[in-house]
Amino acid sequence: MKGFIDVRRFSKWTVLMRTVACVYRFIANCMKKAKGEPIETLRATVNQQKILMAVGLITKPQAESFIDEWKTLTKNKESSSNQWIGLEGRSPLFRLSSFIHENDLIRIEGRTEYAESLPYNMRFPIILPSDHYITGLIIQHYHERCGHGYRETVKNELRQHYFIPHLDAA
Repeated sequence: MKGFIDVRRFSKWTVLMRTVACVYRFIANCMKKAKGEPIETLRATVNQQKILMAVGLITKPQAESFIDEWKTLTKNKESSSNQWIGLEGRSPLFRLSSFIHENDLIRIEGRTEYAESLPYNMRFPIILPSDHYITGLIIQHYHERCGHGYRETVKNELRQHYFIPHLDAA
C-alpha cells in the first residue's frame, strides 16, 4: 500500500476507503489469478472492511506520527512486563496507557477495559494523531454522519471508536 495512493487527493473518508478497498481487491485478484484460483467479484464483507480499515488506513497516521512509540510498544509486547521500556517524556502518548494490539494498531486502555458489556472498540479505542490528514477526514465523516450535529455529538460518536488527543480543542 505504501506509495500507491496519495491520501491527500481525497476529500471524503468513504471515497478513500472504497478506493483502497478496490486497490486491495485488485492486487488480491491478480495474485489469485496467477495461482489459478477464482477471483473475487463481490463487494467486501464487513470483516474484510474492518481489516482493510485497520491495515490500510488507520495504521498510516499512527506510523507517520508515532513511529518511535510504535517501536517501543512493539518491543514491550514481545517481552515480559518487568522488562518493559517506558515511552519518552516528550511523546504525545507518554501519559496514556497505550499498547499494540491486532494488526499493529496502537490502542489505549483505561478504566473502561473492565466494562465487558461494552464493545471492544469502546473499551480500547484506537489512538489517532490529532494533526494528521486522515484523522481530519474521519472527523469530517463523523460530522456529516451525525447530520452536521453539534460538537459534543460528533465527539461522542468519535470517542466510541477512537482516542484523538486534544479533540476538545478542535
